[in-house]
Amino acid sequence: MLAAVRRCDGSLCAVQRTFITECGHKADVKPVRLNTGALTDGAVQLAPSGKVLGLAEGVETALSAMKLFDLPVWAACGLRFDKIRLPEIVQDVVLFADHDSPGLEHAQASKRYFEQLGYSVSLRSPETSGTDWNDALVQKTGGGQYA
Repeated sequence: MLAAVRRCDGSLCAVQRTFITECGHKADVKPVRLNTGALTDGAVQLAPSGKVLGLAEGVETALSAMKLFDLPVWAACGLRFDKIRLPEIVQDVVLFADHDSPGLEHAQASKRYFEQLGYSVSLRSPETSGTDWNDALVQKTGGGQYA
């Protein structure tokens, strides 16, 4: 899977490759993701931003959060919410954290960061420890991976 990482102005800064199987699951290779170019302040912009914009760690999680919450969500390509430069139109930020220690800790720190910049910020994580929003969507729909 290829994903364009773009800056706030839409310019391309990197491409993220995720190696997947024919069934859409992550391939059993190391590393499973490779970035070409510098991520800088870019994100995988899966939908145009509006006054409300969600941020999630990975592309699969961001797509699932979009489906579950009907919001535009960008993928930060890792624990780097606080690195993403947001468009001027954005007023409210929703951080879609993975429910694990690194994800929750980073989301809390990023929440404080964005609040200091003047954004209204909410943090959401799945109920079950050790899961992300893709896992939550799979559980809700009873199907295979969405993304």
